Amino acid sequence: MKIGGNNTWVYASYLSFFKANRNCWRKDKNKVNDTDLVTRMMKVGVKACFTNKVTHAGLPREANVNVGSKYYLDNEQKILNEYNI
Repeated sequence: MKIGGNNTWVYASYLSFFKANRNCWRKDKNKVNDTDLVTRMMKVGVKACFTNKVTHAGLPREANVNVGSKYYLDNEQKILNEYNI
C-alpha cells in the first residue's frame, strides 16, 4: 500500500475522533505519530486509497537535500543508529 506523510492524508470528517497519540513514542512499535494514527485507523477497518494528485509539497529542512521517504532511504543507517533500532 502506498501512503505518504501525514500532511498528505485527507480523511472524512466523521473520522475526526482519531486524535494524535502524544505518547506513541513510548510504544515498542509504530512510535512515529503518523504511523501510529494510520495503524489505529486500519485496525478498525478504515479503508485507504492513493491518489496521484499532489496534495502537499514540503521543502527539506536546513542542511538536508531530501524529505520524507527519500531522506530516509538516503540516510537509513544514520537514522537507525540515531534511534538505536
